Amino acid sequence: MGFLMYDATSEPGVAQLYRFMIDKSFQGRGYGKAALQAAIEEIRTLSHVRQISICYEPENIAAQQLYAKAGFIEEGLDEDGEMIAHLNLQD
Repeated sequence: MGFLMYDATSEPGVAQLYRFMIDKSFQGRGYGKAALQAAIEEIRTLSHVRQISICYEPENIAAQQLYAKAGFIEEGLDEDGEMIAHLNLQD
């Protein structure tokens, strides 16, 4: 169906979401939203993490909308042309 991976050790205070994928045949059913919310709740239990960061292709409108609805704020493009977005956990 899909998977999501994150790293909360590379950058102090930041958990980086990466490799978040839902199989095409399961998209549009709420699985991505549920998985993202579950990951955010798990990351919130890590006392040293104050922010969640994610990168995605700017033309991926479904991803942009999913992350925006979850509270992620776009910060701009990285050196590879991917959109960087952050979710502050202390708000």
